[in-house]
Amino acid sequence: MSCRGHQPKSVKAVLSLCLRTAGLAPIWLLVLVPTASAYVGPGAGLSMIGSAIALIVVVLVAMAGLIIWPVRALQRRKRKKSEGAAEE
Repeated sequence: MSCRGHQPKSVKAVLSLCLRTAGLAPIWLLVLVPTASAYVGPGAGLSMIGSAIALIVVVLVAMAGLIIWPVRALQRRKRKKSEGAAEE
């Protein structure tokens, strides 16, 4: 069993070698493919811009949620402790 002419000693080595080779495939495709001469209309361009903006907003909201969530949890815990101390 080999990948690109190498003779590895184990199945794990074969998988590792093949995955490393396959991981470079998208990079080689981007480098080796010639440029396409195609027209992209305004509708497709606006759709792409809208999708990019939506993706950026979603990432920012998710990051804000990850940052705010522990703060809110601490506030709730502090509030519960103060309510418990007030009842005693």
